Amino acid sequence: MLKQGLSIPAVFAFGESTIDSGNNNGLATIFHADHPPYGRDFPGHVPTGRFSKVKLATDYLVSDLGIKDALPAYLSPRLTDRDLTTGVRFALGARAFIIIVI
Repeated sequence: MLKQGLSIPAVFAFGESTIDSGNNNGLATIFHADHPPYGRDFPGHVPTGRFSKVKLATDYLVSDLGIKDALPAYLSPRLTDRDLTTGVRFALGARAFIIIVI
């Protein structure tokens, strides 16, 4: 819970597979989550690039803060200018993680 009058406008996450939402999809790496069973519990039941079948902790964080529903991958082809100002995820599978809240 934030103090009255305070707001957090953006969240940027750096890390590994526990918070990766698709940054590995376009990279030459053996670590990919763009195939079943990944994404089976998301709308459309298709692989999302996330190393999870459900929302990630960082998605719940930005949703609870009222910023957006989910934190998108920086390398997503669907990334918008607004996403860049409200937060993105730089996480890559098989890396270490850090979350920065601005």
